[in-house]
Amino acid sequence: TVKSTFNLVVQESSSGLFSYIVEYRPDEDWIPNYRDTQDFSTYSGGIIHYSITGRYIAKLNLIDGVAINGETRSPCSDDGEPSGGGGNEGNPNPSDGDGGGNGDNPPPDPDVSADLKWLCVWRQFLHNEPSECNNPSMGGSWVIVITYGDKSVEDTVRCPDDLPELPNVCNDGNGDPCDCNPDGVTCMEEEEPIDPNPVVAVNYDLTLIFGLNQFLEPDLTTEQVNWIFENEENVAFAEYALQILTANPDANPLIGADCRSFEYAQPPGAPQKGCAVTNFNHTFYTAGVRPDGSPYYGELDSNIDIIYFTMPTWMTNGQAANLTADAVTNAIMATDLQFFADPDISEIGLGNFFRDALIFQMSILGGSVSTNIEPFPIPSPAPYITSLFGAKTDCN
Repeated sequence: TVKSTFNLVVQESSSGLFSYIVEYRPDEDWIPNYRDTQDFSTYSGGIIHYSITGRYIAKLNLIDGVAINGETRSPCSDDGEPSGGGGNEGNPNPSDGDGGGNGDNPPPDPDVSADLKWLCVWRQFLHNEPSECNNPSMGGSWVIVITYGDKSVEDTVRCPDDLPELPNVCNDGNGDPCDCNPDGVTCMEEEEPIDPNPVVAVNYDLTLIFGLNQFLEPDLTTEQVNWIFENEENVAFAEYALQILTANPDANPLIGADCRSFEYAQPPGAPQKGCAVTNFNHTFYTAGVRPDGSPYYGELDSNIDIIYFTMPTWMTNGQAANLTADAVTNAIMATDLQFFADPDISEIGLGNFFRDALIFQMSILGGSVSTNIEPFPIPSPAPYITSLFGAKTDCN
Protein backbone atom coordinates (compact mmCIF):
# COMPACT_ATOMS: atom_id res chain seq x y z
CA THR A 1 0.00 0.00 0.00
CA VAL A 2 1.36 3.41 -0.99
CA LYS A 3 0.95 6.06 1.67
CA SER A 4 1.36 9.75 1.02
CA THR A 5 3.28 12.02 3.37
CA PHE A 6 2.01 15.56 3.94
CA ASN A 7 4.10 18.50 5.14
CA LEU A 8 2.81 21.88 6.30
CA VAL A 9 5.29 24.56 5.21
CA VAL A 10 5.34 28.04 6.75
CA GLN A 11 7.60 30.69 5.21
CA GLU A 12 8.17 34.39 5.61
CA SER A 13 8.69 36.94 2.85
CA SER A 14 8.69 40.72 2.61
CA SER A 15 4.89 40.48 2.40
CA GLY A 16 4.59 38.53 5.64
CA LEU A 17 4.02 34.89 6.53
CA PHE A 18 2.45 32.46 4.08
CA SER A 19 1.88 28.72 4.18
CA TYR A 20 1.05 25.80 1.95
CA ILE A 21 0.87 22.01 2.02
CA VAL A 22 3.17 19.58 0.18
CA GLU A 23 2.17 15.96 -0.51
CA TYR A 24 4.79 13.32 -1.38
CA ARG A 25 3.07 10.47 -3.23
CA PRO A 26 5.71 7.79 -4.04
CA ASP A 27 5.33 5.14 -6.73
CA GLU A 28 4.70 1.58 -5.54
CA ASP A 29 7.86 0.20 -7.15
CA TRP A 30 10.01 2.83 -5.39
CA ILE A 31 8.93 1.89 -1.86
CA PRO A 32 10.83 -1.46 -1.54
CA ASN A 33 14.10 0.22 -2.49
CA TYR A 34 13.61 3.23 -0.25
CA ARG A 35 15.99 2.99 2.68
CA ASP A 36 17.38 6.41 3.64
CA THR A 37 14.74 8.85 4.86
CA GLN A 38 17.14 11.74 4.13
CA ASP A 39 17.94 10.76 0.51
CA PHE A 40 15.63 11.83 -2.32
CA SER A 41 18.18 11.30 -5.10
CA THR A 42 16.20 8.33 -6.50
CA TYR A 43 12.69 9.51 -5.65
CA SER A 44 9.98 8.31 -8.03
CA GLY A 45 6.46 9.59 -7.66
CA GLY A 46 4.55 12.83 -7.37
CA ILE A 47 5.16 16.00 -5.38
CA ILE A 48 1.95 18.02 -5.08
CA HIS A 49 1.37 21.51 -3.69
CA TYR A 50 -1.89 22.71 -2.12
CA SER A 51 -2.96 26.04 -0.74
CA ILE A 52 -3.44 26.26 3.00
CA THR A 53 -7.18 25.74 2.36
CA GLY A 54 -6.56 22.52 0.42
CA ARG A 55 -6.83 23.89 -3.12
CA TYR A 56 -4.71 21.93 -5.62
CA ILE A 57 -2.10 24.30 -7.05
CA ALA A 58 0.85 22.48 -8.58
CA LYS A 59 2.41 19.08 -9.13
CA LEU A 60 5.60 17.51 -10.38
CA ASN A 61 6.12 13.87 -11.42
CA LEU A 62 9.62 12.39 -11.01
CA ILE A 63 11.37 9.14 -11.93
CA ASP A 64 14.69 8.39 -10.20
CA GLY A 65 14.96 11.99 -9.05
CA VAL A 66 14.40 13.43 -12.56
CA ALA A 67 11.39 15.65 -13.35
CA ILE A 68 9.19 14.10 -16.09
CA ASN A 69 6.24 16.49 -16.25
CA GLY A 70 4.20 18.87 -14.15
CA GLU A 71 1.67 21.63 -14.06
CA THR A 72 0.57 24.66 -12.07
CA ARG A 73 -2.83 26.22 -11.44
CA SER A 74 -3.83 29.60 -10.13
CA PRO A 75 -4.09 29.73 -6.34
CA CYS A 76 -6.91 32.30 -6.67
CA SER A 77 -10.53 31.15 -6.46
CA ASP A 78 -13.08 31.89 -9.20
CA ASP A 79 -16.57 30.96 -8.02
CA GLY A 80 -14.99 28.29 -5.90
CA GLU A 81 -12.87 26.68 -8.64
CA PRO A 82 -9.21 27.02 -9.63
CA SER A 83 -8.75 29.38 -12.57
CA GLY A 84 -6.32 27.05 -14.35
CA GLY A 85 -8.52 23.95 -14.44
CA GLY A 86 -11.71 22.45 -13.17
CA GLY A 87 -12.93 20.43 -10.26
CA ASN A 88 -9.75 19.55 -8.39
CA GLU A 89 -10.33 21.56 -5.23
CA GLY A 90 -9.89 19.63 -2.01
CA ASN A 91 -9.41 16.16 -3.57
CA PRO A 92 -7.18 16.47 -6.65
CA ASN A 93 -5.98 13.57 -8.73
CA PRO A 94 -2.87 15.08 -10.32
CA SER A 95 -1.48 11.70 -11.29
CA ASP A 96 -3.59 11.71 -14.48
CA GLY A 97 -1.20 14.28 -15.98
CA ASP A 98 -3.75 16.27 -18.02
CA GLY A 99 -3.79 19.24 -15.64
CA GLY A 100 -7.42 20.10 -16.31
CA GLY A 101 -8.51 22.66 -18.88
CA ASN A 102 -10.88 25.44 -19.86
CA GLY A 103 -12.84 24.18 -22.84
CA ASP A 104 -10.82 24.47 -26.05
CA ASN A 105 -8.19 26.68 -24.43
CA PRO A 106 -6.20 24.58 -21.96
CA PRO A 107 -3.53 26.44 -20.00
CA PRO A 108 -0.02 26.25 -21.46
CA ASP A 109 2.43 23.79 -19.95
CA PRO A 110 4.50 25.57 -17.31
CA ASP A 111 8.28 25.49 -17.18
CA VAL A 112 8.71 23.05 -14.30
CA SER A 113 12.09 21.76 -13.15
CA ALA A 114 13.53 19.76 -10.27
CA ASP A 115 17.18 19.90 -9.31
CA LEU A 116 18.98 17.49 -6.99
CA LYS A 117 21.08 19.41 -4.46
CA TRP A 118 23.37 18.25 -1.65
CA LEU A 119 22.32 19.86 1.65
CA CYS A 120 25.56 20.14 3.63
CA VAL A 121 25.28 19.60 7.40
CA TRP A 122 28.26 21.90 8.08
CA ARG A 123 26.56 25.22 7.20
CA GLN A 124 23.22 24.10 5.75
CA PHE A 125 24.18 25.28 2.24
CA LEU A 126 23.03 23.67 -1.01
CA HIS A 127 25.71 22.29 -3.35
CA ASN A 128 25.77 20.39 -6.63
CA GLU A 129 28.13 17.77 -5.23
CA PRO A 130 29.07 16.66 -1.68
CA SER A 131 32.71 17.55 -2.38
CA GLU A 132 31.75 21.25 -2.72
CA CYS A 133 30.87 21.42 0.99
CA ASN A 134 33.50 23.23 3.10
CA ASN A 135 33.47 20.31 5.55
CA PRO A 136 32.27 17.23 3.65
CA SER A 137 33.22 14.90 6.49
CA MET A 138 30.16 16.06 8.47
CA GLY A 139 27.89 14.60 5.79
CA GLY A 140 24.61 15.81 4.34
CA SER A 141 21.63 14.62 2.31
CA TRP A 142 20.25 14.83 -1.21
CA VAL A 143 17.17 17.05 -1.52
CA ILE A 144 14.94 18.09 -4.42
CA VAL A 145 14.65 21.81 -5.25
CA ILE A 146 11.54 22.50 -7.35
CA THR A 147 11.13 25.55 -9.58
CA TYR A 148 7.89 26.42 -11.37
CA GLY A 149 9.06 28.59 -14.27
CA ASP A 150 10.24 32.03 -13.18
CA LYS A 151 7.73 32.19 -10.33
CA SER A 152 8.78 32.11 -6.71
CA VAL A 153 7.21 29.65 -4.29
CA GLU A 154 5.16 32.50 -2.86
CA ASP A 155 3.82 33.50 -6.29
CA THR A 156 2.99 29.86 -7.04
CA VAL A 157 0.97 29.12 -3.89
CA ARG A 158 -0.34 32.52 -2.82
CA CYS A 159 -3.12 34.51 -4.44
CA PRO A 160 -2.23 38.21 -4.86
CA ASP A 161 -5.63 39.10 -3.38
CA ASP A 162 -4.48 37.50 -0.12
CA LEU A 163 -1.48 39.81 0.24
CA PRO A 164 -1.84 42.32 3.09
CA GLU A 165 -1.78 45.99 2.30
CA LEU A 166 1.63 47.35 3.19
CA PRO A 167 2.02 50.88 4.54
CA ASN A 168 3.98 53.37 2.51
CA VAL A 169 7.61 53.28 3.55
CA CYS A 170 10.03 56.10 2.81
CA ASN A 171 13.77 56.30 3.42
CA ASP A 172 15.72 58.96 5.25
CA GLY A 173 19.10 60.39 4.25
CA ASN A 174 20.89 57.33 5.62
CA GLY A 175 18.69 54.96 3.64
CA ASP A 176 16.82 53.79 6.75
CA PRO A 177 13.04 53.20 6.46
CA CYS A 178 10.68 55.72 8.04
CA ASP A 179 7.01 56.75 8.12
CA CYS A 180 6.03 58.91 5.16
CA ASN A 181 4.63 62.40 5.04
CA PRO A 182 1.36 62.85 3.09
CA ASP A 183 3.45 63.40 -0.06
CA GLY A 184 4.51 59.73 0.14
CA VAL A 185 8.16 60.65 -0.44
CA THR A 186 9.69 62.44 2.55
CA CYS A 187 9.94 61.20 6.14
CA MET A 188 7.82 62.41 8.98
CA GLU A 189 9.87 64.07 11.70
CA GLU A 190 9.32 62.21 14.91
CA GLU A 191 11.50 62.36 17.97
CA GLU A 192 11.78 59.06 19.73
CA PRO A 193 12.96 58.79 23.31
CA ILE A 194 16.39 57.24 23.70
CA ASP A 195 16.31 53.99 25.64
CA PRO A 196 19.08 54.22 28.27
CA ASN A 197 19.12 50.40 28.50
CA PRO A 198 18.65 49.08 24.99
CA VAL A 199 18.24 45.35 24.46
CA VAL A 200 20.84 44.03 22.04
CA ALA A 201 19.91 40.86 20.21
CA VAL A 202 22.62 38.27 19.55
CA ASN A 203 22.19 35.71 16.76
CA TYR A 204 23.50 32.36 17.93
CA ASP A 205 24.55 29.81 15.32
CA LEU A 206 22.93 26.70 16.79
CA THR A 207 24.70 24.46 14.26
CA LEU A 208 28.04 25.64 15.65
CA ILE A 209 26.96 25.19 19.28
CA PHE A 210 25.49 21.72 18.74
CA GLY A 211 28.52 20.70 16.69
CA LEU A 212 30.93 21.63 19.48
CA ASN A 213 28.79 19.97 22.13
CA GLN A 214 29.23 16.64 20.33
CA PHE A 215 32.87 16.67 21.42
CA LEU A 216 32.56 18.27 24.87
CA GLU A 217 31.66 16.81 28.23
CA PRO A 218 29.88 18.63 29.76
CA ASP A 219 28.23 20.84 27.13
CA LEU A 220 29.17 24.48 26.64
CA THR A 221 28.08 26.73 29.49
CA THR A 222 26.08 29.91 28.93
CA GLU A 223 29.19 31.96 29.62
CA GLN A 224 31.18 30.03 27.02
CA VAL A 225 28.43 30.41 24.40
CA ASN A 226 28.29 34.15 25.09
CA TRP A 227 32.07 34.35 24.70
CA ILE A 228 31.94 32.62 21.29
CA PHE A 229 29.47 35.12 19.88
CA GLU A 230 31.02 38.17 21.55
CA ASN A 231 32.85 39.09 18.32
CA GLU A 232 33.75 37.77 14.88
CA GLU A 233 37.24 36.69 15.98
CA ASN A 234 35.82 34.37 18.64
CA VAL A 235 33.31 32.91 16.16
CA ALA A 236 36.13 32.23 13.69
CA PHE A 237 38.11 30.51 16.46
CA ALA A 238 35.12 28.34 17.43
CA GLU A 239 34.54 27.35 13.79
CA TYR A 240 38.22 26.45 13.51
CA ALA A 241 38.01 24.37 16.70
CA LEU A 242 34.97 22.47 15.41
CA GLN A 243 36.75 21.58 12.19
CA ILE A 244 39.80 20.36 14.14
CA LEU A 245 37.66 18.25 16.48
CA THR A 246 35.79 16.79 13.50
CA ALA A 247 39.12 15.67 12.03
CA ASN A 248 40.49 14.46 15.38
CA PRO A 249 38.10 14.16 18.37
CA ASP A 250 41.11 13.64 20.66
CA ALA A 251 42.57 17.06 19.81
CA ASN A 252 42.34 19.94 22.29
CA PRO A 253 42.13 23.15 20.25
CA LEU A 254 40.03 25.13 22.73
CA ILE A 255 42.77 26.22 25.15
CA GLY A 256 43.01 29.66 26.75
CA ALA A 257 45.17 30.94 29.61
CA ASP A 258 44.16 30.97 33.29
CA CYS A 259 45.12 34.08 35.25
CA ARG A 260 46.36 31.90 38.13
CA SER A 261 49.42 31.12 35.99
CA PHE A 262 50.70 34.69 36.42
CA GLU A 263 51.69 35.33 40.04
CA TYR A 264 52.86 38.92 39.72
CA ALA A 265 55.00 40.58 42.37
CA GLN A 266 57.14 43.71 42.70
CA PRO A 267 59.91 43.50 45.27
CA PRO A 268 61.49 46.69 46.61
CA GLY A 269 63.57 48.47 43.99
CA ALA A 270 62.06 46.61 41.04
CA PRO A 271 61.03 49.01 38.23
CA GLN A 272 58.02 46.90 37.20
CA LYS A 273 55.85 43.98 38.17
CA GLY A 274 57.02 40.57 37.03
CA CYS A 275 56.23 36.86 37.11
CA ALA A 276 57.62 33.59 35.79
CA VAL A 277 55.69 30.61 34.38
CA THR A 278 56.99 27.08 33.83
CA ASN A 279 55.98 24.47 31.24
CA PHE A 280 54.46 27.08 28.94
CA ASN A 281 53.54 24.41 26.37
CA HIS A 282 51.00 24.50 23.53
CA THR A 283 49.87 22.32 20.65
CA PHE A 284 48.53 24.03 17.53
CA TYR A 285 46.30 22.22 15.03
CA THR A 286 45.29 22.45 11.39
CA ALA A 287 42.88 20.49 9.21
CA GLY A 288 41.11 20.87 5.90
CA VAL A 289 40.81 19.68 2.32
CA ARG A 290 43.37 20.51 -0.36
CA PRO A 291 42.34 21.69 -3.85
CA ASP A 292 42.80 18.16 -5.19
CA GLY A 293 40.20 16.90 -2.69
CA SER A 294 42.61 15.17 -0.30
CA PRO A 295 42.03 15.87 3.42
CA TYR A 296 44.89 16.88 5.69
CA TYR A 297 45.50 17.17 9.43
CA GLY A 298 48.54 18.43 11.32
CA GLU A 299 49.90 19.32 14.77
CA LEU A 300 52.85 21.46 15.81
CA ASP A 301 54.12 21.85 19.39
CA SER A 302 55.59 24.88 21.11
CA ASN A 303 57.35 23.92 24.36
CA ILE A 304 58.89 26.62 26.58
CA ASP A 305 60.41 25.51 29.89
CA ILE A 306 60.14 28.96 31.51
CA ILE A 307 58.88 32.34 30.36
CA TYR A 308 58.85 35.77 32.04
CA PHE A 309 56.19 38.48 31.90
CA THR A 310 56.23 42.08 33.12
CA MET A 311 53.48 44.64 33.64
CA PRO A 312 53.37 48.38 34.64
CA THR A 313 53.60 49.27 38.32
CA TRP A 314 50.25 51.10 38.43
CA MET A 315 48.32 47.82 38.04
CA THR A 316 47.36 45.61 40.93
CA ASN A 317 48.75 42.09 40.84
CA GLY A 318 45.26 40.76 40.05
CA GLN A 319 44.74 43.21 37.19
CA ALA A 320 48.12 42.31 35.73
CA ALA A 321 47.31 38.58 35.94
CA ASN A 322 43.91 39.00 34.26
CA LEU A 323 45.24 41.14 31.43
CA THR A 324 48.16 38.78 30.83
CA ALA A 325 45.73 35.85 30.58
CA ASP A 326 43.79 37.81 27.94
CA ALA A 327 46.97 38.67 26.04
CA VAL A 328 48.25 35.08 26.02
CA THR A 329 44.84 33.75 24.93
CA ASN A 330 44.69 36.25 22.06
CA ALA A 331 48.17 35.17 20.94
CA ILE A 332 47.15 31.48 21.09
CA MET A 333 44.04 32.14 18.98
CA ALA A 334 46.02 34.16 16.43
CA THR A 335 48.57 31.34 16.10
CA ASP A 336 45.86 28.69 15.81
CA LEU A 337 44.20 30.60 12.96
CA GLN A 338 47.56 31.26 11.28
CA PHE A 339 48.34 27.53 11.22
CA PHE A 340 44.81 26.84 9.98
CA ALA A 341 45.32 29.30 7.11
CA ASP A 342 48.88 28.12 6.33
CA PRO A 343 48.99 24.36 7.01
CA ASP A 344 52.43 24.00 5.42
CA ILE A 345 54.22 26.44 7.75
CA SER A 346 57.27 25.01 9.52
CA GLU A 347 57.50 24.42 13.26
CA ILE A 348 60.11 27.20 13.53
CA GLY A 349 57.97 29.56 11.47
CA LEU A 350 54.89 28.94 13.62
CA GLY A 351 56.95 29.27 16.81
CA ASN A 352 58.24 32.66 15.64
CA PHE A 353 54.67 33.72 14.84
CA PHE A 354 53.54 32.75 18.36
CA ARG A 355 56.46 34.64 19.92
CA ASP A 356 55.71 37.78 17.90
CA ALA A 357 52.00 37.54 18.78
CA LEU A 358 52.86 37.33 22.50
CA ILE A 359 55.19 40.34 22.25
CA PHE A 360 52.55 42.38 20.40
CA GLN A 361 49.72 41.51 22.80
CA MET A 362 51.81 42.32 25.90
CA SER A 363 53.16 45.57 24.42
CA ILE A 364 49.61 46.86 23.94
CA LEU A 365 49.21 46.68 27.72
CA GLY A 366 52.57 48.27 28.45
CA GLY A 367 54.11 44.93 29.40
CA SER A 368 56.71 42.59 27.97
CA VAL A 369 57.52 38.90 27.57
CA SER A 370 60.86 37.07 27.39
CA THR A 371 62.21 33.55 27.54
CA ASN A 372 65.69 34.54 28.77
CA ILE A 373 65.53 37.89 30.60
CA GLU A 374 64.36 37.57 34.20
CA PRO A 375 62.90 40.88 35.49
CA PHE A 376 64.27 40.11 38.99
CA PRO A 377 65.09 36.89 40.88
CA ILE A 378 61.93 34.75 41.07
CA PRO A 379 62.57 31.71 43.27
CA SER A 380 59.25 29.90 42.70
CA PRO A 381 57.83 30.20 39.17
CA ALA A 382 54.17 29.26 38.84
CA PRO A 383 52.98 26.29 36.74
CA TYR A 384 51.09 27.09 33.55
CA ILE A 385 47.32 26.60 33.94
CA THR A 386 44.91 26.62 31.01
CA SER A 387 41.18 27.19 30.60
CA LEU A 388 38.55 26.10 28.09
CA PHE A 389 37.31 28.66 25.54
CA GLY A 390 38.88 31.99 26.30
CA ALA A 391 40.91 33.36 29.17
CA LYS A 392 39.94 32.83 32.78
CA THR A 393 40.16 36.26 34.42
CA ASP A 394 38.92 36.13 38.00
CA CYS A 395 42.14 37.03 39.84
CA ASN A 396 41.12 40.51 41.09
